[in-house]
Amino acid sequence: MTYIYNFADVQAADVAVAGGKGVGLGNLVRAGLPVLPGSC
Repeated sequence: MTYIYNFADVQAADVAVAGGKGVGLGNLVRAGLPVLPGSC
């Protein structure tokens, strides 16, 4: 089991493990918008 996910690797289906904020930040990263580096 993975315990740390990069925002770029999180998708909508991962809401159970990453939470809503993590999924939202992942969407922003994939859209090319500036997001501070982090993980969830």
